[in-house]
Amino acid sequence: MAQYWTVTQGTTNATSNTIVGDGVVVNLTIQNNPDGNYILVAENFKIGNAAQTGSTNEWVGGNVDTFVEKVTFSTNSDNTVNAAVKLAQESFFQEDTTLFVDIDQIDIPLQDNNRQACLKTAWTFDIGDSDPTNESALYGYEVHDVDGGNIVETQSSTGSASAPVFFRHSGSVVDGEQSLIANITFTRLNNAFFLGNADSETAPYIIWSMVNQTGYGQNYTEEFTYTTGNLSDTDPTQVITSFNVKIKYTPPEDIDYNDEANFCSLQHLAIIKFDIQAQSSGIIENQIKSLDVVEEIGSTATNVIATVRGSKNTAYQLSVIQTAALDSSVLAAKPYYDFYDNAFRAFNNVRTYSTGSSGVVKHSISIPNTSSDKRYDIRVLPSGTTEVVTSALSGKSLTQFSDYKSSVNLTSGFTSDNFGTITTDGFTIRRPRRSKTISAKSSYTSVLQFKNIGAVAVSSKIVVEDASRLSPGMLVFSAFTQFSSGGNHGIPHNTKIKSIRGNNIILTNSAREIADQEVLSFVPNTSDIVAFDLTIPKKALTVSTDAASSGKTYLDVANTAGIVAGMRVFATGIPVESTVKVTGITTPGASGRVAIDSSQSVGDGVPVTFAFLYSTEAANVTAASTAISGIDTVISKICNAVTDSNSLVIATADTARGILPGMSVKGDSILSSTKVTSINYATKTLTLSRNITISANEYLEFEVIPTNDSYVGTGYIGDVRLLHCQLDSVVGGILNDMNLTGYLLVNELVGSERAVLHLDDLVTVANS
Repeated sequence: MAQYWTVTQGTTNATSNTIVGDGVVVNLTIQNNPDGNYILVAENFKIGNAAQTGSTNEWVGGNVDTFVEKVTFSTNSDNTVNAAVKLAQESFFQEDTTLFVDIDQIDIPLQDNNRQACLKTAWTFDIGDSDPTNESALYGYEVHDVDGGNIVETQSSTGSASAPVFFRHSGSVVDGEQSLIANITFTRLNNAFFLGNADSETAPYIIWSMVNQTGYGQNYTEEFTYTTGNLSDTDPTQVITSFNVKIKYTPPEDIDYNDEANFCSLQHLAIIKFDIQAQSSGIIENQIKSLDVVEEIGSTATNVIATVRGSKNTAYQLSVIQTAALDSSVLAAKPYYDFYDNAFRAFNNVRTYSTGSSGVVKHSISIPNTSSDKRYDIRVLPSGTTEVVTSALSGKSLTQFSDYKSSVNLTSGFTSDNFGTITTDGFTIRRPRRSKTISAKSSYTSVLQFKNIGAVAVSSKIVVEDASRLSPGMLVFSAFTQFSSGGNHGIPHNTKIKSIRGNNIILTNSAREIADQEVLSFVPNTSDIVAFDLTIPKKALTVSTDAASSGKTYLDVANTAGIVAGMRVFATGIPVESTVKVTGITTPGASGRVAIDSSQSVGDGVPVTFAFLYSTEAANVTAASTAISGIDTVISKICNAVTDSNSLVIATADTARGILPGMSVKGDSILSSTKVTSINYATKTLTLSRNITISANEYLEFEVIPTNDSYVGTGYIGDVRLLHCQLDSVVGGILNDMNLTGYLLVNELVGSERAVLHLDDLVTVANS
């Protein structure tokens, strides 16, 4: 199959006229043609006319030369396949000999830029489906295999008098290209005819289901081809005797990895609608028969197709009106859709249309983005003598659903004295809502982990042990380690898979110093993943001395505000390599005195920098999973004894992690509605809304109080995990801010939830 791949030759040495014995294997390599980009895997190769025995990829017999016992295929990490040709034990050779094996592919190999496709087609059942010879049969059909071989046509229902025929067309298509995925021909039987030529009421057409709702309305196209002929041998009336429908699909540029993982679950359906009659029944004129439009869509802006069908050359008007709310008859501020400029306006600009010679017109309606639920009422109105049947006159209502929104409000906790003032931040999670019953709160995204093969110094290319479950667009990250422009270990934040070939992966950014066999993490970039990027100000300041000090264990400075024990001291006169630290503030305020841990000499008016030093270390890797807390519904803690006080301290070696202001406090003798009003995570001290009395080492429960905006259900709030966090040091000096980046996995969250970022779990403060 030189069209896709080639096979390199292999050799082995053997003693002339001597049996080679057991274990002699000649290895051949199957690789892409120079211009090929196909994914080569062992499972896609076989030996012609051979039988599989043992492992799935082991083939015995078939089209091979004498002395070949079996051929075993295995997948290499460089997108090649090894064919291990094992010689029979009794083989012997008198001279140089060439042996041949017939290597065939089982299926056309997939290209490494393929995307998933899955569509169902359906149409009305007729006796001709099962017995074309029956004199009552009106039509028959043929579902053609599409070119390329990557789409499989499977009949999922043969149909009946009360149920349609269903076919599924599933497989893969090339990314960025339009591909034919369905090709069906319908042919009349026994002088029946299809309604749909220029002299008929309506043409065959398609009604789409779950295509616009899931955001794929612009990715499918349909093509109808009609064949006309005489009604019968004695009646020359021209009718449609057969028609062909082709459906083509172009994958969207923006990949939804949840959809790609299980495309058939989207339930995309094309219903092929047509009328067929056994004899002529006359032509209906000046009538609009139907209006078809999708009834539910998501929040993202899209073009919705409204299809009007009726008699040929029939005049009508089309009205699209937006209401102020879903269940309201009050009109929106700009309610009328203007087909002239494809926008909603305050005044109704009515336009008259005609069905033309085909009897079918498709109108594109541009629906904008929305942050709230909206309703659009679409109706066909008569023009002149036109009759509009009741269903079309009543119209259709299109509902546009806003995204499901929840949020994580992130605040800093623990020993914030080691850091500068941190601005609280929040993350809004938006998940598309495709209908009233499909509220996509979570896709339950899982993190995949695979080992890196071969050390990486600086490169955008990596090789992993198994890429079969990976796909372009996935986020990639390594352990909880520091990554800076200085060249430290790690993968930059927001790095994604750019492309995959075999087990070779190209990244969107260059990685640095990844070790051989290091475990890397991969996660689909879905709405479950919240990437955060926070600025962490350093605890650092520069102030000048206001008096000289010679060999003193203190410094007199212009102002001691912000200087705390543990800070490093940097100034002219203090060696850079020293580790001079602040031990305390002897005299606070302006013209104050700062105590240091060794004798130093610094002149008057010399700028002095006081700063903490920060780093991420190996110890932070395991601690990082606890760096975000406050997401559990109920937390139990052992607390110190309290008598008539609103100050409560967490006892033993436990921490105050997970406790948030507003939580209720429950325990023996504690009044209901007692709440936590504030928390000092560093001292593990809680301030309560009222005084309490408890015994020493008593268990107390802290519980989230249900509210309309943060609680739905029966006791379950959410699940927020920290997947990754890394500290990026900013080049330019110890006064520069730090950049804290990472990813949250929000598998389930209802309403708003609060969480605390415990920086001490992530950042090592060297001098504290």
